[in-house]
Amino acid sequence: MRFIFYLFILSFLIESCDEKNCNERILNDFKEDELGYFYELAFGLEFQKKEVYNLCLWTRNVNVELLGDYNYEDSIEVDRVIEELNHIIDPIEISIVEKNGNLKIYFIENILFNSYCKSTFNARGYFVVNWNRFFSSGFILIDKNQSNSVKKHLIREELAQALGLMNDSWKYEESIFYQGNNSVTEFSEMDKKMIALLYNYKLHFYMKDFEFKSCYIKE
Repeated sequence: MRFIFYLFILSFLIESCDEKNCNERILNDFKEDELGYFYELAFGLEFQKKEVYNLCLWTRNVNVELLGDYNYEDSIEVDRVIEELNHIIDPIEISIVEKNGNLKIYFIENILFNSYCKSTFNARGYFVVNWNRFFSSGFILIDKNQSNSVKKHLIREELAQALGLMNDSWKYEESIFYQGNNSVTEFSEMDKKMIALLYNYKLHFYMKDFEFKSCYIKE
C-alpha cells in the first residue's frame, strides 16, 4: 500500500511538472542561486520598474550595424564580443553588416542620447529593443568620448543586455550585469551561463515571469 502511495506521489509530481512545461535540463544544469540570478536579470528592466515582465529574446539572427564616430578599436571590440556570444549561443547567429542592420550601434556624444531616447539618465551607454516574436529590432548608444577601456565595457554590457538580459543586479561584482560601477571587459562564467540559459534551453518568447518562477524558483 505504501509503495502504491509513493508511486501516486511520483506520478503527481511528474504530471505537475509537465503541466507547467518545466524543462528538466534546466533543473539539472543550473543551481538554485543561478536560476534566481537569471530571474532577476531576464524579468526586470534597468531603468523601468514594474511587477511583471515577459521574457524577451531574439528568435532570428541579429545583424549588427556600426554607425557614428567609432574607431578601429571599437570595431575590433564589437567583433570580439560577437564572436564570444556566437560561441555561447546555439540557435541564432550574430553578425556585423554594413547596412540594414536590425541592431544598430551608434557611437555618439552623450549629449545626443536624448534625441534617440528620453530616458537615458546621463548614461554612458544605453539600449532599446522593440521586441517582436519574429522581427525584433533595436539600437545601442555608446558615448564616443569615453576612454577605450570604458567603451570596451559598454559595448559588452549593452550587447549582452540587448539580447534579453535587460536588468542589472548588485549580486556579482565580476559580472557584466553588475549594477555598480566596474570595469569588466570579459564575460564571467556566470554571465556565460545566463546567456546560454536564455538561448540554448528552449525558453519561449514572452514567457511570463510567474511561469518561470513556478518551475524553477523555490520560495
